[in-house]
Amino acid sequence: MPEIVCTIGPVSCDGPTFIEMTRAGMTMARFNLSHNVLEWHRTAMREAKTAGIPVYVDIPGRKPRPWSTHRDDEAVAFALECGAEWFGFSYAETPEEVAEFKRMVPKTVAKIETELGLRNVYEIAGVADALLLDRTDMAASIGYWRLPEAQRLTILRGKARGKPVYVASDILHSMIYAPEPSAAEVMDAWSAIEQGATGLVLAGETAIGRYPVKAVWTLSAILATATQRREV
Repeated sequence: MPEIVCTIGPVSCDGPTFIEMTRAGMTMARFNLSHNVLEWHRTAMREAKTAGIPVYVDIPGRKPRPWSTHRDDEAVAFALECGAEWFGFSYAETPEEVAEFKRMVPKTVAKIETELGLRNVYEIAGVADALLLDRTDMAASIGYWRLPEAQRLTILRGKARGKPVYVASDILHSMIYAPEPSAAEVMDAWSAIEQGATGLVLAGETAIGRYPVKAVWTLSAILATATQRREV
């Protein structure tokens, strides 16, 4: 079954909601340290660990990076103290910078968000523990009309290296406000799994949305259908 990574925010940071989201299909909890104070994240990560959910942390680096800043170093130290296992490296563009970051953390998720990162994705996948395609940032870099090919290539190159590949941004965006996804969103999520994505990342849907648990249930149902089709 493909993975569902859920971004944790004000609507999903309490223990009961963690449990419901886990039952619905959440397999990893994502924390973006660019938002909220660190003590909020500490408490929320504790809830995730109590629920037995792996913790993935995005480090709030500069745009574009050279790695690393003092703030990055502090964020990594904080997340390690809280028991995070996976660390997102934003704007990954070369295997050398990913390798440098990897020495500091248990597992590295290289975030592919620029044209240069896409060009070097095969080499980056050889160093990172996983890839994550941020479609919003990638579209800003290369244009929306090239995004389908960028997604296909990222998944293809990552799988060729034997690495997990996650797809993020606007997965079920409608469900931030509505109880059901659009037909286009259902097809998009289904297609990403058909292409070979390891999992999908919910952002605002579970961080600030009105229906965080239902969003996870919905995506889980979509992915189950896609998986059945892929196994036929």
